[in-house]
Amino acid sequence: MGDVCQNSCERQFGTPARFPRAYSIIDQRVILTPLAPCEIIEINDLMELRVAGNLHVRNLDDDLIARLKRRAARHGRSTEAEHREILRQALAGDVEPSFDTLAAELRKLTRRRKQTPSEVLLREGREER
Repeated sequence: MGDVCQNSCERQFGTPARFPRAYSIIDQRVILTPLAPCEIIEINDLMELRVAGNLHVRNLDDDLIARLKRRAARHGRSTEAEHREILRQALAGDVEPSFDTLAAELRKLTRRRKQTPSEVLLREGREER
């Protein structure tokens, strides 16, 4: 991760001493190196790509399991692969709601609640400093 990332993160988040540290083992010694927040995000993104999720479905009817096994055999797949394909097909048509839609729903849910204007919150925050 380059110097540009490190420098921008230091400006945004503070000195490297405040960053979490990564552990490296070199020649049987543990080396601590600071990680910038943007590096942590990149590492987390990489880890998400490498680790496949698991899903355990409990309390299935025996008849349903038998039908799944027969369907998998017809398609020349394992039961697990057939299960993945069924989920993939079922969720393919789902459209994730946009931010605007979610924000509108949140406004609707909180419509009757007392709201503090943001300028008041900002002013209070500045006065506390």
